[in-house]
Amino acid sequence: DRPAASTRPPRGVDAPAPRRRYGEVVDVRDHSNSPCFANYYDKSSAELKKLCLECFGKQLEQLLAREPDNERYIKKLKAEMRDVERIDVDKADAEAARAVKTYRADKD
Repeated sequence: DRPAASTRPPRGVDAPAPRRRYGEVVDVRDHSNSPCFANYYDKSSAELKKLCLECFGKQLEQLLAREPDNERYIKKLKAEMRDVERIDVDKADAEAARAVKTYRADKD
C-alpha cells in the first residue's frame, strides 16, 4: 500500500499565493548550495562522477525498497549508473576546459 500523496509543496518550494498565477512555483531554497550549473561549474569531473554515483545508489536503494519488482526502472537506473562509471574523468575535464576556452573566445 502506498501512502496518500501530499498536497503540500516540498520543503523550500513556495506554493502559489493569490498574487501569483496558478501553477507558478517559486523556489526559495538557499541557492548557494542548490544543484545548479553555477554550483557545479567549479567541481572536477571526478567530484561530479562521485556525486552522480552516490545519487544513483540512493535512488536504486529506495526503488528496490519500495518497488522491488519494477524491473523496467531498476534496469534503466543500473544502465545509467554503468554509463557514469565508464566516464574517463581526466578526458572529461580536458573536454570541459576546451569548451570553456572556446566559449570565452567566441564571447570576446
